[in-house]
Amino acid sequence: MDVYQTEEEQIEAIKKWWKDNGTSVIVGVLLALSAVFGWKTWQTHDIERAEKASVAYEAVVNAVENAQSTDADSLENSTVNHLGEKMLEEYKGTTYSELTALLLAKHAVEKDDLEGAVKQLQWAVDNTDDESIRMVAKLRLAKVLLAQNKADDALAILNSEQVAAFEATVEELKGDIYLSKDDKDQARRAYKTASAAAKKANIPRPLLDLKLDDIAVSDS
Repeated sequence: MDVYQTEEEQIEAIKKWWKDNGTSVIVGVLLALSAVFGWKTWQTHDIERAEKASVAYEAVVNAVENAQSTDADSLENSTVNHLGEKMLEEYKGTTYSELTALLLAKHAVEKDDLEGAVKQLQWAVDNTDDESIRMVAKLRLAKVLLAQNKADDALAILNSEQVAAFEATVEELKGDIYLSKDDKDQARRAYKTASAAAKKANIPRPLLDLKLDDIAVSDS
């Protein structure tokens, strides 16, 4: 048996339901449409920002290349710093900003500005969500700290986080740092761990083998 006996009863029931629920339905539809259009607007904005970041990054790369020539003057180096800092400020959160920090650090090292390199690499470590970029920044930061004779600080950087894909590189660098401290036992352990990780990944590291051989020779 039908719940509603006549078409009139059905129409009246629909009218009553719409009176009770129509407002919430309209609000729901409007919210759904707002979400869709809001998402599309956000996507468009995100794409536009990435495109602008790409152009800005290219400008930094060109400035660095110009400043790397032997006759580069202070103005060209100032241009690198200005464009680089602007990039980090305006496009923070993009991969381009993180790559810029790595590039600025490399440029600083080439100009014998180790403190400047530390600053840029630490920025990359603190501001990236990408594990690979963070690990690359940490490895480079540890090398710069080692060059500054801050071996313990360099080890602390490497011990703070581990990414399996970088194990061989991290452990080899640890071995170098321990060797700089004249701690051959710890250096040997680190080199062996690095060698095992490299073999597991099927990546030949002939220089690492030479380091292990050198320690063996020095012990004999």
